[in-house]
Amino acid sequence: MAALAKQLSILIVALCLIFFTLKPLEANAQTEQRNYLTPEILEKQVNNLVQQAGRDTIDLSNYIIDISNPDSEFSQKFYQEIRNTINSATNPISLDLSNSIIQGDLQLKQLSILSLLGAGTLPSIFTPLEQSKINQYYPLVNDATKQIPRANILRCGFKFDSTIFTGEVNAANSLFLQQLTATSAKFQGLVK
Repeated sequence: MAALAKQLSILIVALCLIFFTLKPLEANAQTEQRNYLTPEILEKQVNNLVQQAGRDTIDLSNYIIDISNPDSEFSQKFYQEIRNTINSATNPISLDLSNSIIQGDLQLKQLSILSLLGAGTLPSIFTPLEQSKINQYYPLVNDATKQIPRANILRCGFKFDSTIFTGEVNAANSLFLQQLTATSAKFQGLVK
């Protein structure tokens, strides 16, 4: 009888171990399911911002985003829709690409405003706080004899947590006015 009880308790422990080991795997498999971002979903997401950490956010998390052909209609719409939403916002917003797979090169500068950095040359789209940040990093040129530099200015925050980038991420000559996080992101191409 003692031997049967011992075998039964070992069996119960083994079943519990199997159950508790498979449950996290099942939950992880569910979080890894991603759908392709379509033009319709993109339009819906940019027109229906969500609140994250007290900030309006374009939530494009958990998608496969195929921008591998920069000349495709989808790639052009992707940048245009997001840029228009970012630049028409009166308050800073964020773009959340967490847990997404970005196929192709991500050209962050296509989401920016290319600006001259001379006194009186900043577009009026920038708030006084944004203008102050720009001046902090790029003192505005007041001397008419000097060439006025240009920079790509990104007004939104970026969340790339656990994002997989299959191509290059290009933010060359850019100034980020908001926070960028990329915890556990995987970059398979160059980051500029």
